[in-house]
Amino acid sequence: MDNQLQKAAIDFIANLTEATMTEIQEYAAEIRNDHKFQDSIEEKRNSHGRREANWYYGVGATLGTVLYIICRRQRPDNVIETGVASGISSSH
Repeated sequence: MDNQLQKAAIDFIANLTEATMTEIQEYAAEIRNDHKFQDSIEEKRNSHGRREANWYYGVGATLGTVLYIICRRQRPDNVIETGVASGISSSH
């Protein structure tokens, strides 16, 4: 993440969830260091071809990480997602 985007994402998460900077960093490290998960996402991207529109306009690493942190911090019983495209946000 570039610095401006990273700051905006951190501010958004903190305001929404009241998570501390330490919590946000720990959760971000969890998903970033989950190599099995990251490799699986990359494998899916490669198998479907990077030219497919869903991969370009869908959820990228930054938004996926934000979604993961929010769900990890809030621990909801249920999450409802509508408008699923490539499944990246669902995976996170």
